[in-house]
Amino acid sequence: MPTYRDTFEDFNLKWQNTYALYKNQAVFVQGAEPISEEGNDFEVSVVLNAQKIIIKDLNNLEPLLFNSQYFNGVDWNLNDSLKTKLTSGMLLSRNPRRQNKRSICGENTIITSPIYPIIEKYHFNIIAWPPCYTLNLSMIQQLQKCQFPTYMEALQACHKQISIALSPNFAISLSPMSSDRFLLSSLFGFIGEATYNEFLIYHQGSLQEVNDFVRRENIPVIVKEVSYAT
Repeated sequence: MPTYRDTFEDFNLKWQNTYALYKNQAVFVQGAEPISEEGNDFEVSVVLNAQKIIIKDLNNLEPLLFNSQYFNGVDWNLNDSLKTKLTSGMLLSRNPRRQNKRSICGENTIITSPIYPIIEKYHFNIIAWPPCYTLNLSMIQQLQKCQFPTYMEALQACHKQISIALSPNFAISLSPMSSDRFLLSSLFGFIGEATYNEFLIYHQGSLQEVNDFVRRENIPVIVKEVSYAT
C-alpha cells in the first residue's frame, strides 16, 4: 500500500504501469503527477473500464498479484488460435528481476503459450507466432475469473484452441506426433499424453499430482505411468 510519505517518484517506481485493484476492480495504473512543489502531494491516473480517472485517496489502491499458473486468457468457445495466434490456455510465470513493483505488470510477469516450445522445436510454418504475450487488462480479468472447462469440453475445443488450461496446474495441447492424443503439461513442463480415457504420464515425479487432480475433479480417465520406450 502506498503511503502519504512517498513522493510521486517513489510511487511511480513501485506502481507505474502495473495492474492493481481500485475499490476491488482491476485497473491499469498509468502513474502519478505532483500537485505540490515538494512532490509529496500527488494524484494518480488509472484506467478503469476503458476510462481514465484521477484518484487522490490511495487507501483504495491495492496490489494485485498471482502465483505462477495456467489460465484461459481468452474464451475457449470463441477463439480461433490459428487466426489470432492466441491460444486459450496460457501460462503465467513470475520474473524476479523487477520485484520492486508492488503489483502485477509486464516487467515482473511473463505470459506464454504452453504449446510454444513445440512450435519452436518443430519449426511449424506458423507466421509470427509470438514467444510471449503482452499482458493486458483483459488477461487480468480472465485471471481473476479463474474459469476452466470440464475435461471433455477441453478435449472437444482443443482442435480449435490448440491449448487449453484445465486448472491452475495443468493444461492440454494438440500433439504434433499423434492425431488421437493430446499433450499434457504441468507447471513442470510437458509430463505426458492425454486421451479421452487415459492420462499417460512419462514424468514419474508428477504421477501423484496427476492422480490427485483426477480424483479431485472426478475426471473419467485412468492414470498410467509409462516409460519413454513404451
